[in-house]
Amino acid sequence: NQLNDTATYVPGNSENGTIELYFFAVSACGDTITDTLQLTINPLPSVQIALSGPDTLCNGDTLILQGSGATSYVWSTGATSSGITITQPGTYFVIGSNTCGVDTAAVTILSSPSPNLSISPSGPHTICSGVSITLLVSGGDNYLWNTGSTSDSITVPAGTYTVVGSNYCGSQSVSTVINSLPLPQVIVSPTSASICSGDSALLTATGALNYSWSNNDTVSAIYVNMPGVYFVIGSNLCGSDTASVVITADSIVTAQITPAGPTVLCSGDSITLNASGGTSYLWSTASNSQNITVTQPGTYYVVVSAACGTDTAFATITGATGPNLQLSPSGPIDLCAGDSVTLLATGASSYSWSNSINTSSNIISAPGTYWVVATNQCGTDTASITINGLHDPVVSITGQDTICQGQSVV
Repeated sequence: NQLNDTATYVPGNSENGTIELYFFAVSACGDTITDTLQLTINPLPSVQIALSGPDTLCNGDTLILQGSGATSYVWSTGATSSGITITQPGTYFVIGSNTCGVDTAAVTILSSPSPNLSISPSGPHTICSGVSITLLVSGGDNYLWNTGSTSDSITVPAGTYTVVGSNYCGSQSVSTVINSLPLPQVIVSPTSASICSGDSALLTATGALNYSWSNNDTVSAIYVNMPGVYFVIGSNLCGSDTASVVITADSIVTAQITPAGPTVLCSGDSITLNASGGTSYLWSTASNSQNITVTQPGTYYVVVSAACGTDTAFATITGATGPNLQLSPSGPIDLCAGDSVTLLATGASSYSWSNSINTSSNIISAPGTYWVVATNQCGTDTASITINGLHDPVVSITGQDTICQGQSVV
């Protein structure tokens, strides 16, 4: 007889592969009937996505997404292979299927840029001497400064600073320069100056960024044409300083030679001519000294130069000799009682007689020897003369005091 009966078998979740089912039946006659069935159980798809690396893409990187848990796959990119290679971040999903059904899996891929560091404030930057500045870096995950700090900010004085920033995708190094701006130290050149009438002087200030002069100019260099004291205030971001300069007026050049006027030069002597009134000198002798010594008569000149021009002075040197004394009487040098004679001395400029007369002429009324000392700028000379005295005659008659008529007597 044939048994007509049915049984339902539901595999468990953990059952898969080939299993053997056993059937037991008891007939109406009490007989036991057995049979076996080889049953193959296929699992439902359980799709998973495996990554060939981290779920974060760096610029230029690739990543493989590998599906598993099914027999066929359809990706959100349209690919139907079990694995795909991607270069862009985003969410990717795959539908996996087999004869028993379908399953879905998804994965989100992130992106991370390479470090793009920037330091604030951006450099080069300038700070005042003795002051510090805070530098802040961004664009990375981790930082290492050349100061050894690993913070994203450092407070430092002037100098050159470098930081290496890194993240998952690499590292980058940037530097910045912090310059030191000192307090202004204003210098005016020239430190002093003299100007001639109608001229001007250029005054230049350095050592600051901005300038303000006492004549209201606001440039670094000015021209001035008047004597006086000029000052300038120089400033920069860190402070100010002041400097001044004195401008004097130069006089017109007036050449002078001393001794001035005609000068007598004795034979064999020398004389020193001194020039003044300038800063440089050129004599007619070709000397460029301020003084010259001359031994010959003549006319000498000097060209005197200074900042305000030139001038010329002259000196005339006259040659002279010692006295050439001549002594002359105005009449006979034999004097009668009551008579006089005038003695005249020539050949010199001054005279001194032995009888204390100091003129060139000397009236003599007594016999004797008279001398005179004659002097000029070149020396002295002496001469003398003797004046003789004459007496009245004494008459006496001798001989016979009696004679005869017709006789003579001696």
